[in-house]
Amino acid sequence: MDLILHIGTEKTGSTSFQWWGAENRQALMDSGIYYSRSLGERNHQRIYVWALDGFGPDDGFGHIGITDQAGYLRLQQEVPADLAREIAAARDAGCHSFVISSEHCHSRLVRPEQVQRLRGMLAPLFDRIQVLCAVRPQIDMGLSLLSTAARGWSPITPAALDQIRPHNLYFNFEVLNGRWSAAFGSDNVTFIAYTRGKSVIDHVVSRFGLDPDGFVSPPRTNSAFDARTFAIVNTLAHLSADQQKAMRPVLNPILDDLPVETPLRPSRAHAQDIQAHFTEQNARLIDRRTDLEPGDLDPDWSRYPETGNLDILDATAVHDGQTALLLHDMARQMTLQNLYRALSDTERLILGGRNTQAKRQFQGIERLSKRLQTFGWTRPVKMNERIARMSKTLDN
Repeated sequence: MDLILHIGTEKTGSTSFQWWGAENRQALMDSGIYYSRSLGERNHQRIYVWALDGFGPDDGFGHIGITDQAGYLRLQQEVPADLAREIAAARDAGCHSFVISSEHCHSRLVRPEQVQRLRGMLAPLFDRIQVLCAVRPQIDMGLSLLSTAARGWSPITPAALDQIRPHNLYFNFEVLNGRWSAAFGSDNVTFIAYTRGKSVIDHVVSRFGLDPDGFVSPPRTNSAFDARTFAIVNTLAHLSADQQKAMRPVLNPILDDLPVETPLRPSRAHAQDIQAHFTEQNARLIDRRTDLEPGDLDPDWSRYPETGNLDILDATAVHDGQTALLLHDMARQMTLQNLYRALSDTERLILGGRNTQAKRQFQGIERLSKRLQTFGWTRPVKMNERIARMSKTLDN
């Protein structure tokens, strides 16, 4: 059994590849390729968390339900065992290849010992391992990363671009190559140039001679925020952490759907100055690789205007605080309306005798009720009466 280990990098279409792998599991199995499920439904976060040095502040622990060192120690036992069983099932299903994908391997496994630890666990389980790593120009990657940070409602300032430097291992592809090549062998690491328009999906389709028409394509989403959306997120910094936590699930889908008419961009000269910090190390990397060519890590400078718009991040207005409170109240009202809608939908399911579906919908009512509480509101009395009657019916 061969392993395709996709490690990122982040901001190179990893989410699309994971969506594609999960949604096409059966079609991939029919072609002899098994997309792991034991490590995560889509993003296989359990694999990189397993390779960390122990329980710590990494947010991946919370994402997979690990809350303490004891949970981490259990994970150390569970991941290899679960993976071995899954590989056996893949073989029984006639699969010749296995796929693991987590871009956090790029961003979180930054110590050679962690990568070596991962190899030590995987090598005995597979005949061959091929590591896939897509890369793009660092300035492009850094700007895309700002949108991810904004989705977590971190205030974004022009100073954030100062982190796009070789000392930041997130952007240091030369060191990344050394780390993974030392563990798995340079010939077993494949770099994919994002600037050539090739994705990890394209690579896998080509590698295995798959018919693209036989697979569901991932949806197109806005990966970047409009510059003005960044300004909205910065406005929300006026709210407390509890207020932000309550609003985020309600407002983020709306922010994601806002059109990107004015991308956030530094001036061309500023962007070129940032990318110049990587010129020498990118050249050395390309010299060492047969799968990268000169120009693969050069940005398309036509995408950068002569005059940038980073000043919008520093823009402040006397109404920022009021705008934040207005958005808070809007999110609170939307949560209440969603709760009423879920309540009506559940009642219709009960009247139609579809109690199994009604029970699932009822769980959504409970989640929305808890969210309403985080806004400092309780359910209206009449709503509580409706929910009590509904609960009694579903319990019978």
